Amino acid sequence: MEWKHVEALAGKTLQTTTERPFVVERVTPTTVYLLVGPRKRRETISRANLEKAAELLRAGKKLGGPSDYRLKVADERPACAWAILHELSLVG
Repeated sequence: MEWKHVEALAGKTLQTTTERPFVVERVTPTTVYLLVGPRKRRETISRANLEKAAELLRAGKKLGGPSDYRLKVADERPACAWAILHELSLVG
């Protein structure tokens, strides 16, 4: 996964698998900052965890959805992380 593709998501609104929108507020070299829910609660996802997920996928491991992400990668905004991976065409 090239981080520049994640950086390009800054300012975009994405949706979780349950169609809940969130905004990728900004992306730094180590963190993705999100605005989640109607109150725009600030949340984060670490680069390390997104890269861990990408590495698992490259190694042929299956991540079947946000719950798999939570179990195999991290319990760190799994629905939003999954939506980012989907937006980057890393998962179906």
